[in-house]
Amino acid sequence: MKINSMDIYIFPLENVHCGYGIQQGVVMPSLSYIPGRVIRGGLAGWAVHTGRLKNTDSLFDQLFLPDANDSRISFPFCTLHGRFQAPFSLFEFKGSSRSPYTALLEKKHTIYIDSEEAIKSKIESNCLDGPVDFLQRDIWPAELDITLKLCRGTVIEPNQYCPPFSTIMEMKSAHDEEKGRVKTAHDEEKGLVKTAGAGGLRVEEVMPGTFFSKPDESFYNGTLVFQDDVQVREIFEPLARDSDFLPFFSGQSFSVPREKIEDPKPGHLIFIGRRKIPAAIFAKAPETVDTDIECWPEKPQIGEDGYCSFTVSITADYIPPEKNVAHWESVEETNKIKGAAELFEKKVFCRRGLTHGYNTITGSPLLMATIAAGSCGRFDALFEKEKIPDFKDLRIKSLLGMGRHVRDGFGRFKLNWTIHRTD
Repeated sequence: MKINSMDIYIFPLENVHCGYGIQQGVVMPSLSYIPGRVIRGGLAGWAVHTGRLKNTDSLFDQLFLPDANDSRISFPFCTLHGRFQAPFSLFEFKGSSRSPYTALLEKKHTIYIDSEEAIKSKIESNCLDGPVDFLQRDIWPAELDITLKLCRGTVIEPNQYCPPFSTIMEMKSAHDEEKGRVKTAHDEEKGLVKTAGAGGLRVEEVMPGTFFSKPDESFYNGTLVFQDDVQVREIFEPLARDSDFLPFFSGQSFSVPREKIEDPKPGHLIFIGRRKIPAAIFAKAPETVDTDIECWPEKPQIGEDGYCSFTVSITADYIPPEKNVAHWESVEETNKIKGAAELFEKKVFCRRGLTHGYNTITGSPLLMATIAAGSCGRFDALFEKEKIPDFKDLRIKSLLGMGRHVRDGFGRFKLNWTIHRTD
């Protein structure tokens, strides 16, 4: 099976609020990323309005409806500059004077530490000023008599550790839907506001929109993934750069003409969220990803004894197949490899979480137990002699996602992410 991947870049023309139906006092909290379901809704409207599909077509249902088969397409979580949650196995020292942007693959940041004495000597010699990945270490952070703290930042490829992404707090006033005037707390006392708490000011959490003068500072990036299909490919290809829009891509560096972001053509405009925030959207041309193990640069190496070690790093919240049961064993069960006689868990850094969504039909928050993005583990697999291991299923799941709701970007992970290398 072949998979198509397509990097998409979203430039919101206003600040974005992706709420999940839970107000905390006067604060309306927001997610710190644009979730896959919002991207799916925005692209569904784009496909209809640009004449790519009709909402009565069966292919429209297969691609954009939430209850359709999830195995064909996965809409991404779009994060600032395409950053990932830093793995929970990354720790740093309190009081470290390191740069907020650290190259994780520099030699001094990948030193193998096997004892407290070794790590102290590295600190004293000033050879260790970046995060330490304990997933590939023989010891646990708690075993060191040194103050450590979890790296709560993000990672942008190629493997650069960045500060945490911060949302913005904005003051908002409630408005009367009929008269348009600002409501006040006194309106509620006078009975002019039917819903309690609807009057007066509130604080709304938002993600920053794009600065027209500097569009490369605030854009959101993710990868749209779908099974190789000519018809589906033709639907999304118009998002790719064309003669009217010539962006310059260099790794994660992105620069665009100001006028194209401020006033995008209809073919590069979507509306996202319940408030229908306008956003310019552009993409790289679709690329075909071959799932054959020989074409897989991060393929696990199998020793003469039949053992193979590999890492799994969850980059988007994983919703286990079994409802309300979130534990690492469910990840291990999902990742069974064909041809493997046994699968051994070596080390795991894991955290439980909750999905954050809102059911517009029932008018209630949508919460499900998850394994949080950033959870990671190391495994050893034992393969039977003279049997060829099959990593294809594992490779496809890493791209399209595993568990439930993969259509909305849940359950994506990286295999043998270079962050975890030991050399």
